[in-house]
Amino acid sequence: MESPNPFRAIQPAVETVQSYLFKPFRFERWMIMGLLSFLMMLGGDGAIGGGGPRFGTHGPGWRGDGDSGADLERGIRHAAEWLHDHAGMIAALALAAVVAAVILSLVFQWLAAHAGFVYLDNLRRGRHEVAGPWGEYSREAHSYFWWKLLLGLAQLALLLGISAPLLLTTWRAIARTETFDPKAFFLGSGFLPLLLLWLVAIFVLAILFGIVHLFLFDYVQPIQYLRRCTVGEAAREARALIGRGWGAFLLLFVLKIGVAILGGIVAALAVCFTCCLAALPVIGQAILQPLYIFNRALTLHFLAQYGPDYRCLPEPPAAPTLPPAPPAMATIPAS
Repeated sequence: MESPNPFRAIQPAVETVQSYLFKPFRFERWMIMGLLSFLMMLGGDGAIGGGGPRFGTHGPGWRGDGDSGADLERGIRHAAEWLHDHAGMIAALALAAVVAAVILSLVFQWLAAHAGFVYLDNLRRGRHEVAGPWGEYSREAHSYFWWKLLLGLAQLALLLGISAPLLLTTWRAIARTETFDPKAFFLGSGFLPLLLLWLVAIFVLAILFGIVHLFLFDYVQPIQYLRRCTVGEAAREARALIGRGWGAFLLLFVLKIGVAILGGIVAALAVCFTCCLAALPVIGQAILQPLYIFNRALTLHFLAQYGPDYRCLPEPPAAPTLPPAPPAMATIPAS
């Protein structure tokens, strides 16, 4: 059998987009799949690249003249004094924000886990339902939810562990408001090397967790759907597939990064050309549904290259072949 190659899945993914969304066109299908894509994005699944960072001006209080360095130093000093004087209130607000974030994260992850299986089922069966597949695959979705929750907790723990030295260094400097010198802190206290190390660690952490997410979303979840099993059982089978050749897995990871970048560019252009309509929740995902379906179908068709037991989507219809031309009639010369 030929080795799996994600680039061979591009053409079938394009054909899946055409057949599912345009043959025929159904407005309600676009809206329902847009809703499911939005729910998946709440839990960090199925993203195609979001809007870029917002670069603003200096704000109404910025003054381009005068001693801007001295103004900045005074502003930093005043901010440090304010943080020191309101440490109790800041700690209480931070704790409340963490609790609210945890609750919202649990709800979002639960919704995303169910929406992912509904999305898969609709693509496979060529329909656009929610209630039926939502209940049918609840067992698999619950298993996926708990594993994503454990992954999120591990990611949070590592992030806090990596950020702790930087945060402690900053807080100790701010606590000494009488002797706090912004220039000495940023340039002479070892803060900049620590900040650079933190940025490198965050980058490495993002790569590692991106690979783990690719493993869960693009390998484990489709195998769960096909086998009707838990994440643990699907993960063992997925590891065996990747063990056949790590090159295909890493190549898929690189291709998905390229798709995400391209998707972000297309999404930004769609926001501009639709007068920000594509930036609205659900509506934006519905407008960009060809990108979302292509992104999902790409990995599903790639997974099918491991064998017929891993085919989630029906094979694209073969191009019609023309019947052979009839043999030319022999001409009898006139006598």
